[in-house]
Amino acid sequence: MLSNWYTRRNSGPPSQPLVINVSVVIPCYNRSATIMDAIASVRRQTRAPKELIVVDDGSTDDSAEVADRAGAHVIRLPKNSGTSAARNVGIHAASSDAIAWLDSDDCWEPQHLSVVATLLDTYPEAAVASPAIR
Repeated sequence: MLSNWYTRRNSGPPSQPLVINVSVVIPCYNRSATIMDAIASVRRQTRAPKELIVVDDGSTDDSAEVADRAGAHVIRLPKNSGTSAARNVGIHAASSDAIAWLDSDDCWEPQHLSVVATLLDTYPEAAVASPAIR
């Protein structure tokens, strides 16, 4: 599932152990009914992200307004360009060491970011990390 993958932004081994900062990117298209739950699951994390970015991919409903009211940094695309384009916009806007994807109709367990970011902290040579699939 894409929402469980994290991608490290900077390649190459670090000179010292890192504590990874994570930007959460949520691409969104006409998900006003589910975006609040996705954002709430990010807010409940035991390891808080550095930032939460919702990329509204030209929605015709009030998804962007819902995300904005929930406190996310919202980037609005002028027209629907697809999930990949929205993810790329989110990558370019992110300022953290790692990117965590969350789909706008999905939710995380409260320790999700902690588990995966700890993996990246522990294995700094890793470019990607994912929690165990049950």
